[in-house]
Amino acid sequence: MISNLSKLVTLVIVVAVTTSTGSTGTASAFDLGLRGFLGLKRQGQPATCDFVLAQSKAGTTTGDLDLIAEFSSAIGRQLALETRKQVFNQGRTFVENQDGTFNVHNVIAVDGLTAQETASILDAWVGQTKDGEEVDWTFQSAKCEA
Repeated sequence: MISNLSKLVTLVIVVAVTTSTGSTGTASAFDLGLRGFLGLKRQGQPATCDFVLAQSKAGTTTGDLDLIAEFSSAIGRQLALETRKQVFNQGRTFVENQDGTFNVHNVIAVDGLTAQETASILDAWVGQTKDGEEVDWTFQSAKCEA
């Protein structure tokens, strides 16, 4: 009885730490084992996407923005809110264009969704505006591959 209680307490502590840290990138073998034990599955292959994003708020210069936070919010957080699932951002790069838009390359996965399902959701964002940290971003184009 005490042994089972000890295992339960350990599991609850590990789950609390794992969920509160919001792991990103490659999960550890322990994390993957815990996720399997809890019945959670993680997508095997992420979607790889290229976006062109434009600020929808005039007057904000890009030098005043934390662009990593902006794109994390506009893509990762908004994808998590839309799917109601945990999102794994596995890498992002971006370049500012002369017209003030940004080319953003993102490798991203969603718990319980295939790469194709994730790609389909993100491809459908063309023409939509999503919340960033300080400004909103309009998706002028999106091309995702599974």
